[in-house]
Amino acid sequence: MYRRGLVFRRLWGTFFDPKSSTGSYLGMEAQISGIDEVQRALLAEELILTDAEDRVIGRCSKADAHLVSNNLPLHRAFSVFLFDEDNRLILQQRAATKVTFPLLWANTCCSHPLFNPDECNVSDPVLGVKRAALRKLQQELGLTGLHPDDLSYLTRIRYRAVCRTNTAWGEHEVDYILFARKKVVLDGSTGTGLRVEPNANEVAAVKACTREDIYKLLQHQADTLTPWFRMIARTLLPEWWQNLGAALAQQRPYFDPIRIHDLGTS
Repeated sequence: MYRRGLVFRRLWGTFFDPKSSTGSYLGMEAQISGIDEVQRALLAEELILTDAEDRVIGRCSKADAHLVSNNLPLHRAFSVFLFDEDNRLILQQRAATKVTFPLLWANTCCSHPLFNPDECNVSDPVLGVKRAALRKLQQELGLTGLHPDDLSYLTRIRYRAVCRTNTAWGEHEVDYILFARKKVVLDGSTGTGLRVEPNANEVAAVKACTREDIYKLLQHQADTLTPWFRMIARTLLPEWWQNLGAALAQQRPYFDPIRIHDLGTS
């Protein structure tokens, strides 16, 4: 109970004075009540707020950035698409403990750079995002031995989505798209390569998918996919995947570093 209260004070104390915001304070407490202890602690992380052009304008807690009642402030994020040697895309199913979009399938790893000197790099935001991606790939999937140069930055997307299972939470992100191709060994398999060992608090399952697999998911089970992955898979991913070598080599038109693709609202 003490730890829960401490995490809550860390969340709220970043932006609000509880003495002058009692109603909102109680509202936040109601939203985090019952959330898994580990996930609750992660809600205190400070994310990078941006404008529509991805210029840094401030910071806020992860909780504050994802509450619909706060109008889902736009923040910086990343999506990693890791392909194996057979050009299959590694998907993860988000754990049931996740606050947003639990048990939905997404690309390999999706999260946020933090508001700190390593990951909020004003002179090189792509490097900051790559550092964040490596941190989360290890935390969520147990992947080690990767370096920033192993990740190819392609472009950015912007989107907004509200959770269907709990409409108090949602996403509103400028999302950096990162591609990689490596020899991958899924959990329980034998062989050498990047061994995927999912953190059960973050990831319920993983699988390697072909382009045909993703097409079938979009046709028949689209509601099992996260909004951002569904949006990307229906628009930009097919051409990137069909020209994977060129995309990984950051060749145009697949490499479009300046543009922010507006994918709308889901």
